[in-house]
Amino acid sequence: MRKFRLLFTGISLLLLAFVVNGYSEGSKQLNTACITMSTNLYLCNDFTNHCNGTGGIRSQFAVYNATQSATPDNRLYFVTNSADEVVLMGFQKGTTPNGTKIVFRIKDINDAVVYSEQDLPTASPGYIAFIPQACNGPNQTLPPPANTGYNAISWNPPSIGTFYIEFALKVTATGAYTNNQFNIDLFDITIYNTV
Repeated sequence: MRKFRLLFTGISLLLLAFVVNGYSEGSKQLNTACITMSTNLYLCNDFTNHCNGTGGIRSQFAVYNATQSATPDNRLYFVTNSADEVVLMGFQKGTTPNGTKIVFRIKDINDAVVYSEQDLPTASPGYIAFIPQACNGPNQTLPPPANTGYNAISWNPPSIGTFYIEFALKVTATGAYTNNQFNIDLFDITIYNTV
């Protein structure tokens, strides 16, 4: 019986050594085998015509414009469960109309902006160049030498809870919102427990 307890304790300690400290969603979950990109985020922030001229009516998943945001059932939510968790994010911009840029922000469950609007990164930190980087995740979570992932944007939420990220399209020259279709080719949102 004593040998069984020692064996059980040893196995339990070994399993605890491999506890995952992060949870992620993104291109890794959407693309098979993480070798070639087969799926991206196709977004439309045209709340009136729903980008109807481009192959059918589109939903307003994870978007906003000058006057409105996606409805609760069309939001891209994530949850933090501990004050020790940080949110690590990376993106690669896809197709956008000429003269436009993609911006993003984060809101809490009460629709208050908790991460102010920023341009989608086109360089590090927060830029994902290749799908293997998205699949490997943030370098901040990888064992040294951490160079097979991407250097993530790190955000400390103001509290634990449910948040959602949303994207918009803006005219580069003026900063005005424009309603159209756009793509995000690669994305990763990782909730990482720093302890």
